[in-house]
Amino acid sequence: MTAKANWTGVEGVIKQGGAEIAWAEASVDLGRGVAVHKRGASESDLKRPGKFDPKGSFTQILTGGVNIARLINGVPTTGTAGAALAATAVIKATAGGEYTAFTDTEPTTASRVKITLETQPLTVAGTATVFGEDAAGNSIEETFDLPATMVATDYLTGSKVFTKAFGVLVLAADSGSDLGTLKVDYIAGDASVTPGRPGLFDYVFSVVDGTNNVTYTMANCFFTKASCKMGDADEMLDVSFDFEMQDAAADFSFGYVNA
Repeated sequence: MTAKANWTGVEGVIKQGGAEIAWAEASVDLGRGVAVHKRGASESDLKRPGKFDPKGSFTQILTGGVNIARLINGVPTTGTAGAALAATAVIKATAGGEYTAFTDTEPTTASRVKITLETQPLTVAGTATVFGEDAAGNSIEETFDLPATMVATDYLTGSKVFTKAFGVLVLAADSGSDLGTLKVDYIAGDASVTPGRPGLFDYVFSVVDGTNNVTYTMANCFFTKASCKMGDADEMLDVSFDFEMQDAAADFSFGYVNA
C-alpha cells in the first residue's frame, strides 16, 4: 500500500477514556514557547525553543452531561437507589386529584426519581407530579405524563434532582373500577455536581486508512471550557470542549505510519 495522499473527516476517530465518542469537530493544536534574550548590540534578539504545549478541543453531540460534569468536578454526587413511596398512591379520576405524602422523604444522596405503575393498567391518561426540594433548599416539582397505554411495571424516569421529595399528586389518570397504585423510587446514577477538582481523561485523535495513520495520544487531560449553544429545531444540540494536559512531557505521544 502506498502512502496516503489525502484524508477527510470520515476517516477521523476520537476516543475518550478508550471509548469512541460521537463528535462533530475535533482538533489538536501543538505549540511551543520561545525563550527570548534581548541583545542591545545586535539587529535581533537571541531565541531558543521553549516549552512544548499541546492543547485540544472537540465538539460532541449532546447525549448526556458526563463531560460537562467532569469539567466542574471529577467526583459527581451519585444518586442512591431507594423507595420514596411504596405502592400505595391510589390512581383515581377525581376533580381535585389524589395526593399521597411520601413515607421516606430523603434519599441518601441527591437523586432523580422514577415512577412505576405497580398494579392495574390505565384506562385514562393523566399526570403525576412529585413535589420536593433541590440542593439549595428551593421548592421544586416534576410532572410525569401517564399515558393511557401504561400497564403494570411500566415506569417513567425524571430528570430533576431531589434532595427531598415530599409527595405525589395524581391528576385525571384512571384505572377503571379496580383502583391501580403506583410507587416512586429514588434511582442510582450520576445526578449532580458542585464545583471541585476536575476529572482527568485520556484523549486519542487519529485519522486512519488501512495501515496508514496519524495518531495523537494525550493522557491526563482536563477540560478548561465547555460551551453549549441552543439552536432551533433544525440544529442538533452539541457542546464544544477545550482541554489541556497536566504534563505534556510525560503524557503526550505522536505516531504515524506511511505504508
